[in-house]
Amino acid sequence: MMPISTEQRTFNGVARQCLYFVLLIGVVCALWPLTHILGRDLFYENGLLENFQCFVLMTAALLFFFDALRIKSYRIILLGLASICVLGIFRETDAFWDEALPCISWRIGFIAPITVALYAFKERKKIKEGLYHFFESPAFYMMINAMVVVIPVAQCIGHKPLIEDITGNIDMSIIRSIRRMIEESCELCGYILILCSAIEIFFNLSFPRKK
Repeated sequence: MMPISTEQRTFNGVARQCLYFVLLIGVVCALWPLTHILGRDLFYENGLLENFQCFVLMTAALLFFFDALRIKSYRIILLGLASICVLGIFRETDAFWDEALPCISWRIGFIAPITVALYAFKERKKIKEGLYHFFESPAFYMMINAMVVVIPVAQCIGHKPLIEDITGNIDMSIIRSIRRMIEESCELCGYILILCSAIEIFFNLSFPRKK
């Protein structure tokens, strides 16, 4: 693969960021017509939105895993990112795991990041350079933004007691629907950011910089 100049690489990077932004806007804007058709069921367990979230996470995990196979110097980092996606898939399918594995449930998915963490500790001397490059890349900051959206925003703003205090004494089914809408919509945005991060890493590793 021929290396590309810094100017061309910068231009390509900005163009991709714009496309990611358009993708996020498109997905969020699509929620209203889908809700108009499917109603509140869109946001419930095993609904269309939750299945799409799993698809997004699975695609990101496969991209991370594919890059891990072909780029040895970044392998541990990429496997770590893939394991986060795997954990997210288990979390989004918690209704199934509640039945299949009572008590443990979706937490069985922690096996993936724990396994990668143990492997990373064993190979810790080999990952420093890869970590430095990753921390300097746009993909790292996209992952940070994704974590912010998925955890503080989705979980805290979608917190049931907060919504109850804001809405007052209204029907509990309405409160549950509002909570699910906020939580699932924010999680979707976070997962798409993770997928964009996987795409960004793929392009950065596929097209080396010209020295």
